[in-house]
Amino acid sequence: MQRSKLIGISILVFIILWFAAGAIRRSLSHDADVQSKPSLARVEVLNSQAQTHPVYLTVRGVTEADLKVTLRAETSSTVEEVVADKGTKVKKGDLLIKLAIKDRKAKLEEAKATVESKAIEYNAAQKLFERNFTPKTSLARSKAAYEEAKAHLSQMD
Repeated sequence: MQRSKLIGISILVFIILWFAAGAIRRSLSHDADVQSKPSLARVEVLNSQAQTHPVYLTVRGVTEADLKVTLRAETSSTVEEVVADKGTKVKKGDLLIKLAIKDRKAKLEEAKATVESKAIEYNAAQKLFERNFTPKTSLARSKAAYEEAKAHLSQMD
C-alpha cells in the first residue's frame, strides 16, 4: 500500500509541475508581446462624394428555339422561290415557298399514265389467272402495283 501512495503522490507532483511550467511560459510570452508592440501608423483622411456610374452588362451565349418544325410538301417538285427566310415568324396559312408548276403537271401526267399501264397489266393478269396460266402470287403482285400507282396519283391531286 505504501508503494501505491508513493506512485500517486509522484503523479500529483508531476501534474502540478507541468501546470506551473505552462503558466510560467504563458506569462513570459505575454510580457514579450507587451514590450514588442509597434507604434501606431499614421492615417490620412480624404473626403469624397458619391457619384452614379452607368452599369453595363455583357452576356454571351447561344439561343435555341423553343419549337422546331419540319416542313414536308404533299407532292414532290422543284422549289422556285423561298418566301419566308429561316427564323422568320409565320402564321398558319402563310406562304413559305413557291414550287415549280411545270414539274407538277409533268409528274401528274406521268402518274396518270402509270395508273393506266398498271390497270392494263392487272386486267391481263386476272384473265391469265382465270385460265390457270399464272399463279395467284403474280395476280397479287399486279394488283399491288396497280393500287400503288392509284395511291401515288391520289397524292398528286
